[in-house]
Amino acid sequence: MKASVSIELLWQMAAQEAIAGESAEIEPEHFFAATLKFAELPVAELGNLAPGAQVPKELAAEVDTVREQLQGRAIDSTRARRDLRARLRKGGSPHDGGQKHRSKTCREMFDAAAKIADDAGSEALAVEHVLAALLASPTEAMRAVLGDALAAKAPKRSEMPLLDQFGQDLVRLAADGKLAAVLERQAESNNLLRLLADPKRSSVVLVTNSDHNARSVVATAAQAIASSEAPARMKGRRIVDASAAKPSGSKLAEVLERLGKLLGEAASAEEVVLLVPAIEAPANPNERSPWADLLKKSIDGGSVQCICRANVTAYERWIKKDHVWKKHAQVMWIEDRAAGEIPWEL
Repeated sequence: MKASVSIELLWQMAAQEAIAGESAEIEPEHFFAATLKFAELPVAELGNLAPGAQVPKELAAEVDTVREQLQGRAIDSTRARRDLRARLRKGGSPHDGGQKHRSKTCREMFDAAAKIADDAGSEALAVEHVLAALLASPTEAMRAVLGDALAAKAPKRSEMPLLDQFGQDLVRLAADGKLAAVLERQAESNNLLRLLADPKRSSVVLVTNSDHNARSVVATAAQAIASSEAPARMKGRRIVDASAAKPSGSKLAEVLERLGKLLGEAASAEEVVLLVPAIEAPANPNERSPWADLLKKSIDGGSVQCICRANVTAYERWIKKDHVWKKHAQVMWIEDRAAGEIPWEL
């Protein structure tokens, strides 16, 4: 598996920790200390650490992800790093100028991190995967420093009266055995989860003319979250289906008002991914879509995270070249396969 841009930087930081501690090899504690320090990197100054147009953005996104993981366990990175250093004794092997290598235990930890990344459908090993592996198999020194923080905390469930009334929690349905995964859509489901877990952009547009195919992908993603097979950032998340409201017909204004309230409620609930009604292009090419305009305005705020299907015409007409959609959403094309699919209904 290839490594993300952050891994080389993390390796260098861990080697410095090993050198400072006069350790013969780089141990897991050194990588943990380096990870804590990585979370403290000033995002605004990352361009100086790694020149280039894309690298600083990727580093900043990874720093934010690691910070969120640590905050989720109430780990103060500075305090934990200092306590860890105080507990680690000098190893008695002053640096001779040569390259530092990982210990056997450290290599095993990296193997575990690579498996975590692979299981999450990630294309590259990242610092978040190393952190997950370290916390899953902490050393004695790490246990002493972290204490209760090693126990993963369940995310607080937000109060959502409107979404509870008008939406369906697909992850809960999957956990209760009422929503089955579609094996033929597993790869697309993994890709959807990867996009949703990406901190750089919030929402995902599924481009397909088939509502059934889009729903199959979403159902499979919900099953992955329910069975703890999703990326670390998606664990504890809820996919709430609010797509039943059809923003068309004589009650358009009423439905749009309700959808606006649902979007506002979802924006205040960090654990919620909202499955919203599809964007369909009307036959008249000059006719606007009030629903597409409302959704665009909502995602421009940057708080709500949505999954929205758009048919091909709607995508080409309103989404493809729009700067707001480009900034706040990622596009995923769904294969229009008919053979071998398992139909499902909510």
